[in-house]
Amino acid sequence: MANQLTSNAEALPLFFTEEIFLIKDEVKESVATPIVLEDEIVEIAAPQIEVLSSAAVPILSSLETQEESISTKIDFKFKGLNKKNILILVNDPAQEVSGVEGVELLRKIVLSIGLQGADFALVNYANYPNTSFKMLKEFFNCKLMLAFGVVANELKLDELPLNQLLQQDQTRMVFAENLQTLDSNKAGKIALWSALKELKI
Repeated sequence: MANQLTSNAEALPLFFTEEIFLIKDEVKESVATPIVLEDEIVEIAAPQIEVLSSAAVPILSSLETQEESISTKIDFKFKGLNKKNILILVNDPAQEVSGVEGVELLRKIVLSIGLQGADFALVNYANYPNTSFKMLKEFFNCKLMLAFGVVANELKLDELPLNQLLQQDQTRMVFAENLQTLDSNKAGKIALWSALKELKI
């Protein structure tokens, strides 16, 4: 007997001459399939919402960290107006600036290089221990820094010699002894004066 199977759509009416009806059970099965798919879509969508909400947490925490760093930024107290972006550091935990001799020496140094009180900012580093040069630079935008009694290592810089005109990050700088000590050190004052003569303010 010949094989009666066929995949030709035009041959089907020859075999089925009566009307064909769809049974309700089959309809229910066909309708049930999309419902299952919709459930799957809901299950897929739910984790995406969780991912978005959990991603928002680091963003908020990073904003809080930025606010904390802004609030902890040092607000330096200083004498002068810093009109020429010149920073003078002294280091005296017992005095506002230095002793009488140290203050007088500083006054002579400032006058010898042609500065007035409005030209510079005078900061007592003893009030801000562990402050780096970078922090001072950002706050004062200093083009010149004279440091008395503060060594380069304290400012998180490489070790630098005293009484020499140096440059770091486009800032000229001179490190010298503490004003009180320098006042009684004739050789130190001569070496410092040699460095200061190179300044062109």
